[in-house]
Order: sequence, then structure tokens, then C-alpha cells
Amino acid sequence: MKNLLKLVVASVGAIMILALTPLVAGAATSSVPSDTVRAVEKAVGPFTGTANSFVTLPQHAGQPVLLSGTEAGANLSITPELNGAGLATLIRGTTVVSDASSSLAIQPLAHGVRLMSVYTSKAQNSTTYGVSLPVGEMLQLDALGGVLVIQNGKWVGRFSAPWAVDANNRSLLTSYSITSNTITQTVDTTGAQFPVVADPHYTWGIITGTVYFNKNETAKAAASWQYIAAIGAFAPPPFDVILVASASYYSLIATYAGIDNKCLEVKSDGLAYEYSGTQGDGYCQ
Repeated sequence: MKNLLKLVVASVGAIMILALTPLVAGAATSSVPSDTVRAVEKAVGPFTGTANSFVTLPQHAGQPVLLSGTEAGANLSITPELNGAGLATLIRGTTVVSDASSSLAIQPLAHGVRLMSVYTSKAQNSTTYGVSLPVGEMLQLDALGGVLVIQNGKWVGRFSAPWAVDANNRSLLTSYSITSNTITQTVDTTGAQFPVVADPHYTWGIITGTVYFNKNETAKAAASWQYIAAIGAFAPPPFDVILVASASYYSLIATYAGIDNKCLEVKSDGLAYEYSGTQGDGYCQ
């Protein structure tokens, strides 16, 4: 009888372990979106944006971010190359899509969208985005390290120069490479503390009369006025004339902005300013 009781207890214990295993796995899986959002909020602060009618967010991994509407450059789709079709999760305004090895946080902004990859190990150091463009548009790397969406020789939208930070908020070297219809962001994670957050930011905000430069772009602009002149040549009017003609002036303002830990913005009236925080789509990162 004693041995029989032991057998029953052991059997019940085994059944309970097997029954709980899916719950434990599910709990681990469900923590991925919240971990992703925590990493993103540590890098850029709490999300303060709102829903944008021009941005349609994915419902699951593998779906694109759709940009459409009447604004110039807004008619395209951006598809993060994730495996599987896990459902998207919305946490504090940030949409998270994940697969078995990586996760992506998506935030709609007033004049664009921000996509932030979160890498949790050295096995991850790049993210590729498929970009579907209207007929007649193309992708082109620019002098500041960003990617222009070109139509008739001028940009109608732009992916800002990328940035990446580790868990200690240390800036990491990162860059884009492009093919005809993909953009890949690669991060040098040597010595990085994980998780690492890496950000492409697409904007069509230039139509509001302001060009915003992020910290990487501001630093390059401060180093040489020629970077501003080079990107200005592809800018739509009136910025094509303004940026080229006054590039040395903007380079000087960029220097002051860098000293103040801020970023450069240029208005369509030709005046330049410093900005920071959540101004300009929270672009000063």
C-alpha cells in the first residue's frame, strides 16, 4: 500500500509539472513585449505621442507599417523582417511585434513613425526592413547617414541617420545599408551591455516647414558645413536653396547645439535653432 501511495503521488506530481509547463512557457513569452517597452523607455523616455491617422500599425509580426494619406512621401510601407506571425501587443502607446529571436517597438509620431529594435544578445546586431515605394520613387543614402525617399530628384520622406544605445545608454556605432527595396541597420555591439536599442525614424515632417536633425546628424553638421550642403541639394523647395546657401551658418549653430546636448533644426524662413526633448517628434536622440 505504501509503495502504491508513492506511485500515485509521483504520478500526480508529474502530471502537475506537465500541466504547468505551458503556463511557464507562456509567462516567459508574454514578458517579451513588456521587456521591450522597458528597454525602449529607458533609451528614449515614456512615449508621449498619439495615434496618427496616416500610420497603420501591424496586427502581427510579418505585417507592414503602412504610411498613407495626402502628405508628401507618406504613401509607402515598411515591413520589419521577422519570422513567424505572433500577435502585436500594445503597451503604453507602443506596439511591439516579436519573433523567437528579436522584437521591435513601433511608435506613430505626428509626422512619421519610429521603429526600435531591441537586441538581447550578441547573436543579434542587425535588422532589415522591406520598403515598398510608389512607382517613380527610390531609396538613396545621404551625406548624414540617413536614407532619402527620392521622387523627381528631391526627397519626399527620410529615414534619419540611425542611432543605437546599450543598457547603460552608451552610444554604439551603427549605420544603414540599402538595396533597391530594403534598408538594413547594423550595430557594432562590441563591449555593449544588453539589451541594445537601435532606431530608424521615418519622417515626412519637412512639409511642416522644419528640417529636424538628430544628435548624430547634428554632430556631423557641426564637423563640416559640406554635409548640410550635400543633403540640401536633394531637399525640396525652399530647403534646397536655404540649406546649400547657408550651410556654414547652420554648421555653427549645430556646434552650439552639440555643446548644449541639443539638436539642430532649420526653419523654412532660413533661421536655425536648437531643440531637445519631445520636440520635433522626439527626434533629438
